[in-house]
Amino acid sequence: MATLIKSVGFLLSLCPFFVLEGATNFLGRLFVGIPSGRRRVLLSNLRHAFPERSEHELLSTARESAARMFEMGFFSLCYPFLGKDKLRKSALYTENAQKALSRMRMSGQPYVIMVPHVCLFEKLATSPHFRPQGNRRLGAIYRPNKNQALDEWINSARQDVGLVTFSRKAGFSQTKDFLRKGNWLVILFDQNAGSQGTLSFFLDRIASVTTLPDLLAKGTKARAVYACPRRTGFFQASVDIVELDANNSISFGAHDLLADQIKSHSRGFPDWLWSHSKWKTQYYPEVKFSLNAKRKLFPNKLPRKLLFFVRMPNWLGDVMMAAPILLAMTRARPDAKFALICQPQFKPLLEHLKLGDEIMTTVDVFSPSGMRACFGIRKRFADCHFLFTNSFRGDFEAFLMGATHRFGLRRPGKPRPLLSHSFPADKEMLEGAKALHQSALWEKTACRFGLGIPVEFNPLLTKAVAPSPGKLGIVLGSSNNPAKRWSLENWTKLCELFMKSGNSTRISLYGTRQDMKDAAQIASELGSERVCSLAGKTNLRDLALEFSSCSMIIGCDSGGVHLANAVGTKTAVLFGPTNQQITKPCYTSPLLIIQPEGCADGEALEMSAIRPSAVFSKCDPFLHEQ
Repeated sequence: MATLIKSVGFLLSLCPFFVLEGATNFLGRLFVGIPSGRRRVLLSNLRHAFPERSEHELLSTARESAARMFEMGFFSLCYPFLGKDKLRKSALYTENAQKALSRMRMSGQPYVIMVPHVCLFEKLATSPHFRPQGNRRLGAIYRPNKNQALDEWINSARQDVGLVTFSRKAGFSQTKDFLRKGNWLVILFDQNAGSQGTLSFFLDRIASVTTLPDLLAKGTKARAVYACPRRTGFFQASVDIVELDANNSISFGAHDLLADQIKSHSRGFPDWLWSHSKWKTQYYPEVKFSLNAKRKLFPNKLPRKLLFFVRMPNWLGDVMMAAPILLAMTRARPDAKFALICQPQFKPLLEHLKLGDEIMTTVDVFSPSGMRACFGIRKRFADCHFLFTNSFRGDFEAFLMGATHRFGLRRPGKPRPLLSHSFPADKEMLEGAKALHQSALWEKTACRFGLGIPVEFNPLLTKAVAPSPGKLGIVLGSSNNPAKRWSLENWTKLCELFMKSGNSTRISLYGTRQDMKDAAQIASELGSERVCSLAGKTNLRDLALEFSSCSMIIGCDSGGVHLANAVGTKTAVLFGPTNQQITKPCYTSPLLIIQPEGCADGEALEMSAIRPSAVFSKCDPFLHEQ
């Protein structure tokens, strides 16, 4: 492999530069034109850095930056075969840079030289002019190549032009000794220093900034400069050198200069290698919902350019059980915007509850218009897509929207191949006496992907006005499972018992359009002005407001009781065939679970086993509890 690469490098060095430049431009356009993971990184980085620029402008910068990436590769292959005269002429120094180099040589002090990852960064290593005088030498820290033979050849080529190289794997004691002797050390810095770096912001996105330059300078009393080879032509660069303030951080000073260079450039500084994953510290799945690091240096108000998609469940009760996990994720990643994708009927409610930064409604992903909508959303380059749903439709929707990571819960026997990563739940978590609550399952899923803060189950709304005394809400039925419904006769008897208990009791009947007939019949049989039916007359936002005004809500295991519990209202829930251990309302609002007498945890019984008198005897004192 090394022999082949050497041969390619030699042949390329024989080609006229205008031929090589044409080849890099062609390869750059080809790179941007063909979908790939690296292409996505390139376009995503540019979109996050310059959200105000048009797609045409970003594509133009992307093509130029991709061409510069290939030029960097060509130069690395060619320069061992280029003569010293060519290398000398290809690096030009501004007047300020020449003066800076003169001062550096005259001082006799060691220098740490911060070099950004631009396409012609190796110009500094190969330029005979960029050297200290006398017995002092220029050194550089490099990352070893996985191919040992290739690594040895590249390292040998660098040493042939007088560069002293230090492998990152060898440790940094050698570099300290090197600096103490008055030498210069080049550090090619990036934004992915891992857990050893300091978390900060670069171009308004979280990056890990290396502390190595500051540690080296402190231990050796070295001074520091920022040196940037700006491309002026093919294989040609003009070198700028700026001395860094010794009283401030070297690393952060270099990052600030680079950020200014990028932001002030009319084309987005395409010399910088935008196709590299610059912001990978919080990229990995296992840390996606955390900002853990040894050191953090954040502004008071965090920029929020990163985008996370969250696919909300399709049932109201599940939406309410998912909300606390969603809120924990938003607290854990305050640097990200959370865009929720939900069924259209949930949008007014989610906006009212102030969940998410943006609410998008679902489309028919299997229709041409739905696919076009998903591909349009794909251009927003979301970093993550968390799915509370467990369906192929939701997974396919997420796949088309193109987030880098797509997370979800995987149940036994139900593979989810369109997700990038999943949390595998075992049968013990899902069934039997040890089964976990649905919210706990989703919490475990989020924890698998880095969530490290506790999930809070406080009500979603703070009651600004006290509930209306004596106002009792009845939530009829369950829309997704007829077996969970209580009979019309039982609801009527329960309402009679409450109305006989006091003249101040007023009853509101709630439900969907399918419950309108039952609600009307109950109101007719009771024949009282203290009973009104609102079934089918409220959207979910209005229903939340209605529930907030009630002193208590009674209902079967349905979305309505979950909503009542979520907004802080006293809630009594009748459980029969479903396991309250798994699906009971999860908020800290006052909650009463009513099951058939003698029902054990996890046991399924018919709703007819619950008698109205038993419900009243438990609910009446619960209603009057303070």
